[in-house]
Amino acid sequence: MATTREIRERLKDMKDQLDKLSQPPTGGDPNAADAEGTGPVTLTADAREDLQEKFAGWQPRDIYKAMAVQAIEGAKRGAGIPFDRYSTAIESLVARGNQGQSTPLVQKLLDSAGAGALIRQDLEPMIHALFVKVFPAYDAIGQKPSNGLVHAYQQQTTPGDAAFIGETQVVPSHTSTFVQATTPIAIVGSERAVSLKAQAAVDAGGMNFNLGQQELESAVVSIIRKIQETTLKGNYQVPAGTNATVDGPYDALGFDGFRRVLEANKVLQLSGEPFLDVIRHAVREAGDNGGFPSMGLIDYRVKDNLENQQIASWRIQAPQVEVAPGLRVNSVNTPLGELGLVGVPGRFFGPTAGYNDGSANMVVDVYAIDPAHVSYVYLGSPGITVIELPTAVSGALTRQFIAFAMCGLEVSAPALCAKAQILVSELDTAS
Repeated sequence: MATTREIRERLKDMKDQLDKLSQPPTGGDPNAADAEGTGPVTLTADAREDLQEKFAGWQPRDIYKAMAVQAIEGAKRGAGIPFDRYSTAIESLVARGNQGQSTPLVQKLLDSAGAGALIRQDLEPMIHALFVKVFPAYDAIGQKPSNGLVHAYQQQTTPGDAAFIGETQVVPSHTSTFVQATTPIAIVGSERAVSLKAQAAVDAGGMNFNLGQQELESAVVSIIRKIQETTLKGNYQVPAGTNATVDGPYDALGFDGFRRVLEANKVLQLSGEPFLDVIRHAVREAGDNGGFPSMGLIDYRVKDNLENQQIASWRIQAPQVEVAPGLRVNSVNTPLGELGLVGVPGRFFGPTAGYNDGSANMVVDVYAIDPAHVSYVYLGSPGITVIELPTAVSGALTRQFIAFAMCGLEVSAPALCAKAQILVSELDTAS
């Protein structure tokens, strides 16, 4: 783990890029051509990805420290987009993006002399890297902008057919079958504050920790975990659903997750059937429908049991595949090629005892995902955004951060993904 001094040295190399993410210009119209003369205050998509990849190679504890250092140093330099300008710029900039112009959400926003809430975009590369460390599937799934408060999309149920024809025959007409589907854009957030008295007490006591860093870290991790949990077992449509049922725990403000969405394309483990066999069977089901699952989301317990079953037959180390930039995971061979297995803490899948599949079987899921047909859809920013509130703006002597994300899950072709249901009775809990 790097020291704070080493973190500062690393950030010096990225200072210009981080400042350009959210440092307001001295003036000018954000949409005017001559505003370019004042120097860009944002980065191209390639430059943002380059920053994200750099932070992806850091250890999580170092990313936490970098967030704290940048939060303080950036504030000293006046970093941050005024929230009102950020909000009013969305409509015009999204419209420009829809016209085929490659543009980040916020560009050249006007400066504000007032002490208002600031969008700290300079923290986003670090938050993104942390997001991927805690929930690797987020980067592998990909993100795209939502088309409204409730995202509407076409969900493919069957791909249609094709036919051989004679030399002069008319080509027959075939169509895919679609249904209109929607997913809500959920808002998940956490407000954190540190009193000036508490921070002063820490400093006076000679302790070497930063309360603001701890609270911001906790807010970001809490949001990541909530999105991860909802992705796996979310349910916003069935009020009777619980953590121990097929539909999943109900939350009217959330969105549907894989447990519910992939219910129609499941494979139940038979008693005594090896774990690898049922996972391969699920992948084959998705492949028969035209899918190419390349990523598996798996409970740590199931992954441990799976590997224990394979150890006796290993002659070489199991192959690894890259499921996200800089992230390599163990894989298993399937009829469709290698399936990278991304381990996830079991509580995000459901209770330790599993959930009832509707036929009195207590099961734990393994999801075989085709990333080409699954997306996170978002409003605002693709990830977690941080708003910084100036000290005492609420009347209290506190420094406040509000972290939030606005996103939903689109599964455009559920039949091209699948879930393998592992019987809890088959798990070796001692492994």
